[in-house]
Amino acid sequence: MIQVLAAVIVIHAGALLADPGGKPLREQTVVVSDGKISAVENGYQPAERYGADARLIDLKDRFVLPGLIDLHKHISMPALKESW
Repeated sequence: MIQVLAAVIVIHAGALLADPGGKPLREQTVVVSDGKISAVENGYQPAERYGADARLIDLKDRFVLPGLIDLHKHISMPALKESW
């Protein structure tokens, strides 16, 4: 099997919840390498700092929740005739 390593992804986050229950951090750079967060740095760091092929995702106007798993699920069940 051939494994292809993804380029580094650099995310500029306007607000970042790094510690659940803690205060959001402002103006943070999240670095993702091989699909995992490898660094969180203060300020908006230039993507080139992490390699020539690093891809920048600009979320300066967004609230970023890394690692959030959406556990909200609707389970479909057949309706009973009595409930109609």
